[in-house]
Amino acid sequence: MKLATYLASWDATRLENRFGRFVMVLLSASTLLLAIFVMNKDPIIVEIPPGLTDKGTVMVDDASDAVKESWAMYFADQLGNVTPRTADFVDKKLARHLSTSISTQVRALIAAQAKEVKDEQVTIQFSPTDVFSLPDDTVVVTGEYAIRGLRQDERRFVQTFEFGIRVRNYHVVMTSLDAYEGPWRPLDERQKKAAAIAAREKNK
Repeated sequence: MKLATYLASWDATRLENRFGRFVMVLLSASTLLLAIFVMNKDPIIVEIPPGLTDKGTVMVDDASDAVKESWAMYFADQLGNVTPRTADFVDKKLARHLSTSISTQVRALIAAQAKEVKDEQVTIQFSPTDVFSLPDDTVVVTGEYAIRGLRQDERRFVQTFEFGIRVRNYHVVMTSLDAYEGPWRPLDERQKKAAAIAAREKNK
């Protein structure tokens, strides 16, 4: 029997229909599995946070170092340049990025700095010069801090901010803050130095 004649026969038609149904079931199953995989996979968001000129990646509970460092630079710039006129504005801008565990601490720092600027009648300026990440999700920002008085006398020193930065449901949150004068030093080194100073003061 010729192939054309066979394909035109009823048996060939039934065989073709069965094969077609099998292929459709297979494609439907593949589509369903793909849909389940996509629905269960957390999406990745590409965004440009403050101060970042290149793209950064934010996931549901994490972000690239570039994103975290950009946010740390932003936080340091806001906290390091508070004035009585901008204190309330900075407080509101940072509030949505503060963990509840440090909200009171940071807001007190903003208020204290604004009061110091007003009482001492000085101007302050913080200019970040370096930023880097530590393995424990801490981001360090160092820079030059300048304080100028009414008579234009000026004091400059290195200031360091250490921020704990986490991502919660795609939202960047500051979870810890440590600010101190001088370049970055490991925590244990700073604790030893503080203990030594306290011991000297006690023995006076």
